[in-house]
Amino acid sequence: MNSSYYIVGNNRSILGEDSGMMLEDLVYGTFAQRTFFHSMHHSSKGVSFVGDHDLFEDIYELLNDHYDALTERSIGLFRNTNVQSPLNVLDKAAKIMYYIFSDYQISDPMVNPELHESRNRFVFENSLNSSMHEEQELKINNSITMLSIHLEEIENCYNSIKHSGSMTLGLDDLLMSQSSELEVYLYKLTQRSPNYLGQEPSPY
Repeated sequence: MNSSYYIVGNNRSILGEDSGMMLEDLVYGTFAQRTFFHSMHHSSKGVSFVGDHDLFEDIYELLNDHYDALTERSIGLFRNTNVQSPLNVLDKAAKIMYYIFSDYQISDPMVNPELHESRNRFVFENSLNSSMHEEQELKINNSITMLSIHLEEIENCYNSIKHSGSMTLGLDDLLMSQSSELEVYLYKLTQRSPNYLGQEPSPY
């Protein structure tokens, strides 16, 4: 497993590295998560459609707000212009999703439902070969995995910036509040799927 999925195209360690780059990586990861949950919103179906559709909407809208706030802090505090490039953000977010999908066997049924062989502690069925109910439960389980990873990455970013001495009161509050808000939705998703396939319980 990667030590951090939000470090794209380099071998930087988690602690003691450039704080601006750590926050930049979190911007890309947040955009990736927002895109994932927006997709889950659109692909909800079955008897749980209304509840799941609304739940995923709440999550992706929250992540969109988080992405906006993190981007502004990245620019304002660290003079980072990379996050202003839409092509760069899309490219980095796509790489992050690919890495996570690969390691956790999350398949994109619209592209390639057999992207990778099963080889990790989270094993998922091919959603195209499942019933509608099983497919939706699979999406919930995948969503728990994605959100758990994101919470861990927020913590990684927080610890790195704190360790470097570059943490401001405002950024501290922002990262803390984002983690707190998302933990509420992790709880809701976990309650929605009591048979979560992860071998290790959340949190992360």
